[in-house]
Amino acid sequence: MRLSRVLPALLVFAALSACASKPDTLPEDALAGSWRNADGVTLSMLDTGVALVSTPGPKPRSLIGQWSLSGGVWTITYLPESKECVDDIGTYRVVVTPDAFTASLVRESCDARRRMIEGSWKRTAAAQPTPGRSEEHTSELQSRFGISYAVF
Repeated sequence: MRLSRVLPALLVFAALSACASKPDTLPEDALAGSWRNADGVTLSMLDTGVALVSTPGPKPRSLIGQWSLSGGVWTITYLPESKECVDDIGTYRVVVTPDAFTASLVRESCDARRRMIEGSWKRTAAAQPTPGRSEEHTSELQSRFGISYAVF
């Protein structure tokens, strides 16, 4: 068989294989920004990995934690200052569009957070790049969340 006949077929096969095998990945900062769910819970995720969750109602709560996104899997933990689900890790599969995301449970040991997080969220503000943190910025965050030491 002549190489001139086989080569075009191999090139087409290689191109199709490359397209078919590319995983659909999200950039690590795809969730950075502010979001709101149907219950009025707001979620602000900074590009630094800090997550702020605010709940509405007669007893509003502000919870602070850390988040990361890898391969469409979102991980969130609350810090001790939140006094809820401390150090429990929540893992969710996310589907993100420019204006919304949906979180589906993978693993969660904190039922209160699962009820808040699982479901659909609408973007309320795009992410703003976080400048280097100054002492004033850290102090403002500490006073806002009643934190006595820096965790950022």
